[in-house]
Amino acid sequence: MTELRAKAIKELENVPEEHVAEVIDFMAKLQEKEKEAALKESQEAYDELMEIINSRDRKIPADFDWKKEYLEWLDEKYGITD
Repeated sequence: MTELRAKAIKELENVPEEHVAEVIDFMAKLQEKEKEAALKESQEAYDELMEIINSRDRKIPADFDWKKEYLEWLDEKYGITD
């Protein structure tokens, strides 16, 4: 446990019993805001990535055979043929 966390727990022990529920509510709201901020950041990064992907001039054709391309690349690079 960090020193700061230990200090927070010590302070919580001094909070009157009738206010403990308010402190718990505050902590829950703070955690929820942290989760929302992290989710928003992830969503923004995903949106930016999708924008980059969708804005490319070259798109992968629907009939693209990645296995065939990979085997051809292996053959060209290493002379491996099946």
